[in-house]
Amino acid sequence: MGDQSLHVLLERQADALVLTVVGEVDLYSVPVLSAAALDALQTLQQAGSQGRDEDRPCLVLDLEAVSFMDSAGLGVLVGVLRRAKQQGVTFSLVAPQAAVMSLLHITGLTGVMPIWDDVAAAMAHCQRKA
Repeated sequence: MGDQSLHVLLERQADALVLTVVGEVDLYSVPVLSAAALDALQTLQQAGSQGRDEDRPCLVLDLEAVSFMDSAGLGVLVGVLRRAKQQGVTFSLVAPQAAVMSLLHITGLTGVMPIWDDVAAAMAHCQRKA
């Protein structure tokens, strides 16, 4: 673990930011994910404070290309969820692979984080929440 680099791609869709995460999320790579997610939340907060977004903003983490996640990665997800709730941002996860989904289930995070099969479903949820 940690030998592969982690990449996070940012895409804006309507009042949402989609972060596509690629690689392994572990102790060595979590700073990349954490920085990207916090930057995205700051961007959404700034857009909302400037009145550009009339709807409730959304942050979507696409985990389809995440092959591994450890407890450090889970910690980032929980931190992002808390910060998103404080800012009034809807936070969702998309398409975690079986190993990551199992970790989310074992830790009970499936009960507190919406998880969708694809980005389109997460975006539809965002639009309904607005």
